[in-house]
Amino acid sequence: MLAAWTALRPGVIASARWSEIDLDKAEWHIAGLEEDGRRRMKTGHYHIVSLPRQAVAMLREMQKFSGGAEYVFPAVGKMRNAHLHRDALSRALRLMGFAGAHTPHGFRAMLRTVARERLQIDFDVLEAQLAHAKRDAIQAAYDRTRFDDERREAMQRWADYLDAQMSGALDGN
Repeated sequence: MLAAWTALRPGVIASARWSEIDLDKAEWHIAGLEEDGRRRMKTGHYHIVSLPRQAVAMLREMQKFSGGAEYVFPAVGKMRNAHLHRDALSRALRLMGFAGAHTPHGFRAMLRTVARERLQIDFDVLEAQLAHAKRDAIQAAYDRTRFDDERREAMQRWADYLDAQMSGALDGN
């Protein structure tokens, strides 16, 4: 659900750290680079993600299970990683019956398409949420907009939309 609510890349979701998340502010602060210089975000830039109340509630529940760990989704069993492997998200979708129909990365395209089409969320707000690089060198040099307030509102609308879709599916509508 965190992948659906935030539209972050699967690797970022799987490696979420508690130190990055401020539940009181409903924000996830992601460094662009790891300490060893590897990219954490595809652009290599720092990114703030607005967390809808549904994500905050889910993360508060996760604290009961992993709050003492570094990672929100720590490794289980004999995994070699310190955190959940990004492919575990794909496996979860396959086990839920979405094999060949949806992928964790597909939540990004889903947000970009459905939120624009059904919720009329501004293109630039969605691009900022997805942490996409500016279109060209001039825009990158001059356009430093982050749309923080608009993104916070957009992501809450998005999570509410997903809730409504799920509720309708459960009700048979």
